[in-house]
Amino acid sequence: MNEMFLSVCIVVREVRSCILKCIDSVKDIADEIIILNTCPYREIPDEIKNMDIPKDVKISVYKAKWNNSYGEAKNFCLDKTKGRWVLFINPYEELEKVNKEKLHELLRDPNVEGYFLHIDNTGKILPLTELIRLFRNRREYRYKHRVFERITDKGLHFVKDSGIKINSKNSIRKDENYLLELELNENPNDGYIQYVYGIDLMNKKLYKESSKFFRKSEKNTNPEEIFAPHLYRCFILSLVNLKEEREAFKILEKGMELFPFYKNFLNIEIIMNVMNIFLEKREYEEALECTKHFEKYKNLENQINSIKFICYTMLKKEEEALKILDLINKDSVYYNYMLLQRVESLWAGERWEEAKSLLISVKKTDDNLISLYNLIHEVLTGKKTGNITLSHSQYQIVNMIKDDLLWLESEDKAKILTDNFNKGE
Repeated sequence: MNEMFLSVCIVVREVRSCILKCIDSVKDIADEIIILNTCPYREIPDEIKNMDIPKDVKISVYKAKWNNSYGEAKNFCLDKTKGRWVLFINPYEELEKVNKEKLHELLRDPNVEGYFLHIDNTGKILPLTELIRLFRNRREYRYKHRVFERITDKGLHFVKDSGIKINSKNSIRKDENYLLELELNENPNDGYIQYVYGIDLMNKKLYKESSKFFRKSEKNTNPEEIFAPHLYRCFILSLVNLKEEREAFKILEKGMELFPFYKNFLNIEIIMNVMNIFLEKREYEEALECTKHFEKYKNLENQINSIKFICYTMLKKEEEALKILDLINKDSVYYNYMLLQRVESLWAGERWEEAKSLLISVKKTDDNLISLYNLIHEVLTGKKTGNITLSHSQYQIVNMIKDDLLWLESEDKAKILTDNFNKGE
């Protein structure tokens, strides 16, 4: 047996010509290719015999009865393999070109039991276990479940990123939904199946329903399961889409405590989304709490300090706000926008001279925006009155400023803006 003997396995449910391209994409890295045909009415195309396959690569084709289980079919393949490593690929997928020497380097790593592969499938979220396609061929590694099948042995926790990509040709297994429903009916309290079902609902943008299944899965899943961090990540994303920011932040903090070394869990975009919802709902104390998770990201320092400044300003904590303002790089665009935010708070406090002086000092910002703020200042100080017509975008900005003034308990200033500005056609 060769030291780097690799078995590539393909389970076929529906025989199509695309399997030829699939085989072509793996023929140069495989030592053997095992094809299991579970389609009762069609055979694997004879064109395989005419393909330009390296002479030392053996292709074996088997036929087996389909019992509504991809897990069972894959275990059939495992029983036929002779390689030290196994790679599973679907017949409608193609492996992007891989340098054989680079692959061999991965397979020589004694500390790794398996590898994640990147699967290009039109942006849908996949269960983490779907990405573990390359792993050591051990007798104890067996697949479980009818669909979204996975190896449950704890030894397969030692998994790393391979950097290898699979193009899935925008296809899915046609019986996926049927088998998933069947699996859920058979195992209604299985945390993994609840996690997979939640992902399926989330891909359909049914966030309320997906959150329910993620919640059930969280209760039924051991945090040591390889998919557990991804479960929490998906749960948070569902809650964010439902604008349930408090619950999302609660799950986020719990997940970060459970999985401090899962780098993909502390996803900047996720935390930023939660924080933005807090800001939209003017829940400034909670938004401030979110900013603590960005303290180690020096490249986001100006952005995060700007959010802190807004929060302290709207909470009427002027001293804290000014301390944060001093931390923002004066050459950054954030600094000048925060000066405009400060102008609004000065308007609310009728500190007109300070506001005017600050407006003069604002630089590196949209000239039209500065002109609008100067116009608002003249209206609020009574230097200009009347029905002033604004463009749609200008009117939107005025409305946002009105909302800020109302929040800062300056109803009289907000009314002045209502009385003097109107939207043009």
